[in-house]
Amino acid sequence: MRASSEVRAVLDRGETFVGRHMVLKVLCLSDETSGRRFAVIASKKVGGSVARSRAKRRLRELYRLHRNLLPQRGLRLVFISRYRVVNAPYALIENEFLYLLRKADVLMECRS
Repeated sequence: MRASSEVRAVLDRGETFVGRHMVLKVLCLSDETSGRRFAVIASKKVGGSVARSRAKRRLRELYRLHRNLLPQRGLRLVFISRYRVVNAPYALIENEFLYLLRKADVLMECRS
């Protein structure tokens, strides 16, 4: 998502799912013509600019690897990084990422 108004809409109206390393906000749109979009937020609580960049980079990479498991239309996701995501093992972050998507009921089952 590029526009801050889109992110603000998800933050205001979206459903919240909380984990140790990140928070997921989900907004499902009834408008099936709109595509799937996501954003990553890392506040100064995460750390300095290097730590914030690393946190965002890690979450963006998880999204890139698992985006094929998400529906193509009508979904807005905002991942809010917590300070723990910077130094946590990648496998732990990935497990929590998938857990939050499953908990939000937006993760599609793998198709053969």
